[in-house]
Amino acid sequence: MLKHRIPSGIMMTLGLVLLMWADDALGRRGMPPGLILLGLVIALGALASTELAALLRAKWGHCSRLSTFGSAAVGCLMVYLLPMIETPRTAVAFFGSGVAGVLFFSMFRHSFLRKETQGAAAAGANAVFAMVYLGILPGMYLLIREAGYSAWVIAAIIMVVKSCDIGAYFTGRFLGKHKLIEWLSPGKTWEGLVGGMLFAGLWAVVFTLIGNHLVPERAIAPLYALPAGMLLGFLGQVGDLVASLLKRDAGVKDWAATIPGFGGVMDVADSALIVAPVAYWLITLAPAA
Repeated sequence: MLKHRIPSGIMMTLGLVLLMWADDALGRRGMPPGLILLGLVIALGALASTELAALLRAKWGHCSRLSTFGSAAVGCLMVYLLPMIETPRTAVAFFGSGVAGVLFFSMFRHSFLRKETQGAAAAGANAVFAMVYLGILPGMYLLIREAGYSAWVIAAIIMVVKSCDIGAYFTGRFLGKHKLIEWLSPGKTWEGLVGGMLFAGLWAVVFTLIGNHLVPERAIAPLYALPAGMLLGFLGQVGDLVASLLKRDAGVKDWAATIPGFGGVMDVADSALIVAPVAYWLITLAPAA
């Protein structure tokens, strides 16, 4: 598996760097920040929605790929567009209307297409879950971009999270003895978790020092970066466990077999999803150097 993971990981890293460079370059030329990132999230959401719909279908029997993707896209677009509304009350009203629209549209679509009532509640719940999991959560990265931070900050966050995956894998492989949650994820160990968090914290410090040098007016205290990076790494592992919980609940091993050595798009993205809201607060509330 490792021989497939390394080239796939390199290609994905290069792709991420290229897209973040393009988004940052367009932002400096006066384009709305995060446009390319928005396109990336929606494109990945289309692939991930297919995987999530298949998983939910394995569990509940009925789940529309179109409804899953549409719900995710609505969630992502709301997070991206609603901050542009000047009146907070109006923004909240649009958000509430969007959630209600996704819920009831998916319920009635399910029932009227099949001309049956069975599964209507599950269809609505699946759509709202997809809206949050594949729309609102990754949309929080767009919110960081809209807050005036460079696309490179988002790239650094994702790399810190994935560095915890790498550190946990190798630490657990060579030093792991005590199972973390054996009934949920037998391969994870406490030693791997600690090693991964330390690795993530160190990379957070490295990225912070680089960022402080390149953008001194937005310098962040390096001592803040260490625990922040460790927290992001820990939450990334929680994201992995949440994905394992969903897969085990549905009785499947991997989301898909799209990416050699990794599985599906969700097998790569799951650790970065749950991190996004906390990353937003850690970045926007970070103390100056």
